[in-house]
Amino acid sequence: MKTKILTVLLLSASSLLARIGETQDQCIARYGTALMSDAKTNMSLFQKGGMDITAFYRDGKVECISYTKSERDALDKPIKMSMTEIDALLSANGSVSKWNKTKSNPIIQNWTNEESGAVASYRSLDRILLIMTKECMQRTIEESKAKEKKALEGL
Repeated sequence: MKTKILTVLLLSASSLLARIGETQDQCIARYGTALMSDAKTNMSLFQKGGMDITAFYRDGKVECISYTKSERDALDKPIKMSMTEIDALLSANGSVSKWNKTKSNPIIQNWTNEESGAVASYRSLDRILLIMTKECMQRTIEESKAKEKKALEGL
């Protein structure tokens, strides 16, 4: 019975979620018009299946996706995701390859996709799952370093 429930969850999650590499049109086809889109940041916000999904595009394709539960707690924070939900979201974004858990602690859990090199992180304080391509991660790190270096100029 548990296997049947898990299979249904995985299939339903994979059928409604944006995936790394999809175009904006493919995301719209998956769950309709975006609740919000911003051309400046190349992002779209969708809501479906109890999830808020934010897709960030580069060169017309999703390179970073964040997932939070749509339901909020008394502090207006998304409610916590279960490991079943996290596993389903990782599977939907990992093709057939495996996600390997890497440096993790109770606050932040991290994974790397063995085929694509994509990375994922679930931050339990923010209750957000973030999945991005290897290239997006490298670019984000370099941009952060440059910003920090610029802020220290003249000291």
